[in-house]
Amino acid sequence: MDNEFDNQFEEALQKLADCFAPEEALPAVETGAKLVQARAKSLAPVRTGAMRNTIITQSSIEDGEAVAEVIATSPYAGFVEFGTGPKGAASAKILPDGMDMPASKYKDTGWFLPPDIVKATGIHYTTGQPAQPFMMPAILSEQEKLKKVVGKSVTAILSRLYGGGGGG
Repeated sequence: MDNEFDNQFEEALQKLADCFAPEEALPAVETGAKLVQARAKSLAPVRTGAMRNTIITQSSIEDGEAVAEVIATSPYAGFVEFGTGPKGAASAKILPDGMDMPASKYKDTGWFLPPDIVKATGIHYTTGQPAQPFMMPAILSEQEKLKKVVGKSVTAILSRLYGGGGGG
């Protein structure tokens, strides 16, 4: 992720926290999360739509800060995002700063799948699947919109608090 963006975003959030209660920031944070959620759903690979339908947002006030998360609750979403087996290890991935995905996290050989898993006759051999990132690209693609949402919220709240013009 872009460190400059992260630093600017964190600085802006801290300024917001210093100016008003986190409850006032929560709607902007939720709006930002909804933007990322919509983008993630549009980028998620779809076979049945089940995984895409598990991409949700959660928001709350934690330790005096407005916090929102975009989560894919499907048990296999991580396998789709980062891939599996040798194919996953070899494929391109987009990782957050500070996160490492070493090849040792992947199975280095293929494996057999029973017929009931692949819904086919006979046993199926696989070497995994390549990564199909959808969450990290969603976050990265929405950075400018997130800045605007937070900016509009700050302007509106400060305008209300300090009696300025405009606000959104």
